[in-house]
Amino acid sequence: MNIRVTFFGTISARVGEQTCDPLQRQPALQLLLLALVLRPDTILLRQHIAFTLWPDTTETRARANLRQGLYALRSILGQHVPLEVTQQTALLRSDAPAFQVDLWEFERAAASERYSQMIDLYRGALLDGVDTDWLAPARERYQRAYHRALERCAEAAEQRGDWRRAAQLTEQLLAGDPLSEHHVRAMMWRLARSGDRTAALDHYERFCRLLESELHTEPEPATRDLARQIAYQPPVEPPRVGVPIYPDAFIGRDQELAELQRRLVDPHCRLIVVVGLGGIGKTRLAAQALRAAPAIFPDGIYFCSLEHSTLETFTELLAGVFGLRSHAATSSDEQVRAFLYPRRLLLVLDGAEHVRGLQASLTRLLQDAPQIKLLITSRSRLRMQGEALLPVEGLPAPDDGTPTALERSDAAQLLLRRARLLRPEFGQSAAESTSLAAICRQLQGIPLALELAAAHVRDYSCAAIAAMLAQNLLALDVASSGYRGLHATLETSWHALTPPARAALRRLAIFRDGFDREMAATVAGAAPQLLGELVDRALLRCDTPDRYQIYEVVRHYLLERLDESGERTPTELRHLDCMLALAERSWTHFDGADEIAWLTRCDIERNNLRAALEIALAHDEIRALRLTSALWQFWYARGYLREGLYWLKRVLAHVAASEEASTTLAGPEALRLRARALSQAGSLAHGLSDMGAAHGHFAESLALYRHLNHQPGVAASLNNLGLLLQDQGDYSAAIACFEESIALWRQLDERHRLATVIHNLGVTHFNRGDLGAARTVLEESLALRRALQYHRGIGLNLYNLGRVAHVEGNSLLAHSLYTEGLNHSQQAGDRWTSAYTLTDLAQHALDSGRPQDAGAPLRASLALIRELGDQVALARWIETFTSLAMAVASYAEAVQFLGGAEALRQTLGVVRHHFEAQRLALITAQTRAHLDPTAWEAAWQMGQLLLDQERLTAMMTRLLPTAGGA
Repeated sequence: MNIRVTFFGTISARVGEQTCDPLQRQPALQLLLLALVLRPDTILLRQHIAFTLWPDTTETRARANLRQGLYALRSILGQHVPLEVTQQTALLRSDAPAFQVDLWEFERAAASERYSQMIDLYRGALLDGVDTDWLAPARERYQRAYHRALERCAEAAEQRGDWRRAAQLTEQLLAGDPLSEHHVRAMMWRLARSGDRTAALDHYERFCRLLESELHTEPEPATRDLARQIAYQPPVEPPRVGVPIYPDAFIGRDQELAELQRRLVDPHCRLIVVVGLGGIGKTRLAAQALRAAPAIFPDGIYFCSLEHSTLETFTELLAGVFGLRSHAATSSDEQVRAFLYPRRLLLVLDGAEHVRGLQASLTRLLQDAPQIKLLITSRSRLRMQGEALLPVEGLPAPDDGTPTALERSDAAQLLLRRARLLRPEFGQSAAESTSLAAICRQLQGIPLALELAAAHVRDYSCAAIAAMLAQNLLALDVASSGYRGLHATLETSWHALTPPARAALRRLAIFRDGFDREMAATVAGAAPQLLGELVDRALLRCDTPDRYQIYEVVRHYLLERLDESGERTPTELRHLDCMLALAERSWTHFDGADEIAWLTRCDIERNNLRAALEIALAHDEIRALRLTSALWQFWYARGYLREGLYWLKRVLAHVAASEEASTTLAGPEALRLRARALSQAGSLAHGLSDMGAAHGHFAESLALYRHLNHQPGVAASLNNLGLLLQDQGDYSAAIACFEESIALWRQLDERHRLATVIHNLGVTHFNRGDLGAARTVLEESLALRRALQYHRGIGLNLYNLGRVAHVEGNSLLAHSLYTEGLNHSQQAGDRWTSAYTLTDLAQHALDSGRPQDAGAPLRASLALIRELGDQVALARWIETFTSLAMAVASYAEAVQFLGGAEALRQTLGVVRHHFEAQRLALITAQTRAHLDPTAWEAAWQMGQLLLDQERLTAMMTRLLPTAGGA
């Protein structure tokens, strides 16, 4: 049975079809039910309810009144009321469909902005006629919400042109507050627009008498002005709409368009500023948003370009836009004010950056005409009170040239559509699509730049355009294109800057992929306040609180200005010093507790570091050596082995070519730096499985360090050489290298390096089959690394201890160590150790009879191995995958994998270690037991000859679902 209770106005309760008279006769029960309704789904203390409702009685009496009231409510409303009562608490649930309350419906309507429903539900003040102190705040809250609903509905009616309905709703507002002069003016204006000017003036006269009798005062000047206008001016002319019309289709900007349209209909948003770089598409976006806007603004939309305006001519320009005739007795300012005051219109001001000091004039417009809205496009923020900012960036560019990526990219669609007007077949070949995607990325989706590129497709191939842009993003900016060029657009913004701002901005162009405040101050002398000014002018973007970016098009323009200034070389050298300081500071943290933060910092500055390396090679070989030496561990930890080796080789070759002509490069410090760079190049080559190159680099580095009697360098080179020797199976020589290195690090009291070499010694013991020695040494290294909070090292230690436990058959301990180690490695961003750990986790699942758990780690590890380019890791992965093939009885494919792994190891010169050899022998015996000798040999030979990446992927895809791992 349904129960419905209404509290607005006089309380009413119905149980089914029957009126609940007892509740309507007992104010105490009404207040008790209201106290529960106002806080639905909330556990209320009975003591608190009692003291709220009966504050002037004793605690015993109040509790008794509450007990009797709760019993009476249940008796009157029946068992369907969703009331839950204990000895201490009471709870009224709002989720029972049979129990309906007007207050709850009102609040749901308010939350969904269903203002008409709110007005229908509100039939008077909450429990009108019942007076109690605790009820007043709730009564006032609902009344304010009701008034807001009336305002919204009146505004909506006005937007529809339903002036009569708007006036009726305003009359309801005035019934609650007849002295609200704002609503009085709204009532007068709406009555006048509905055609009843007499009623509007009558309303004004009544209001004047009310003010005199109640407050002994007169209406505000704005109200008197409105009355005079209604009395003496003819009816307003039909609305005027002035929106630029474009001949081509609008592309993209769905989010920006939706946000702009949302702000246009928001009555509280009166100043909208669309801000962005010149050529970014601000005016076009505004024009597109205005296509649906005329119905919102009953008095029209007026468009005004400020490109050739000044502050002195601004008001005259507006008067011309509004069609006002000059009058000797009335100034343009007075005419514009009189025209705008009663109107509900949108004024679009395009290109506000052309008029300096415009803010005061705009503030006066908003104050003098309270119903107008301003939409402004500008290359800089206005920084006005109430400014609703809408930044506009470049269109999204495609990641690649695939049809799906091009279709989803607004930048690509704009370029395609414009280019095909000149060449209909443009972008149809795969090669052209790839170049097209590159062009969009190079131009960062700036619409004007894309239009310029499209204008050249008849004269240049897509690849040629991309090549020219790679050299200079302004290369296609020529007058014959038919567009106002990027160069001219940027010139306007450039000349609007003060000389100090120009000087700082052109120096900032030396950065690639952004900079922070400290870097801006160091390299360009740019203070935070100046950076803020450049952000306001859309010449910088501030993507995060302390990270600034420059559009590449702008950066190329600024580099031209930097060259003209003669400051290019000094700025480059300051940039080099800044990046060198960052790299060397980061290097001191790479083995510590905050290693992750510094690796991330270097990742952020990766392109700036590359630029600094180029500068160093051009100007200073010593700083080039220092910079590469400081970065090698970053390259190694992040898996950028090929990039690191590329730079180290370039720097070493450059140094070798310059050494004979430079006494500086032959000095002890330069030789030490060179020896370190050789050692680091060897480590990266080793990581890339180039054993020959690694051995050559290590041997040369060790010889140089011994020549210099540089003990830390000798110790580091011995460790590196030991790693290479143990990979090649020469365990005795490797152990000798490690033990000599450990002795040197102990003498030098270098705990980080000591922990590393002890770890490597433990791995060598494991690889030759000595589990006891391996565990002891690895645990010593782990203790050192835990004390140092070195996450990357901890992850590597735990991984190798997991391998020891795995071989010993301690399955639970092995899984625990692998998992904990993987967490540390992933936390540190160590993709290399993560790849190895994932491979061994898959092997552990297979050895434990859980092939269904092997698929996910195998997929993840292979992805990392491919990124790293580690061929040794790939050989181990293939051998693990062999176990998966065995688990699903794919014996011929298992043998093919064995053959492929063997061929890869032979190519790399990497041997199988003790336990790997044991596993291989076991798998070989098992596969021979299932295949005849001829079939086994054929599979082995096929694996050695045909196991490429594509075939490996196809076989993996087929086998992994069989094992249930994805």
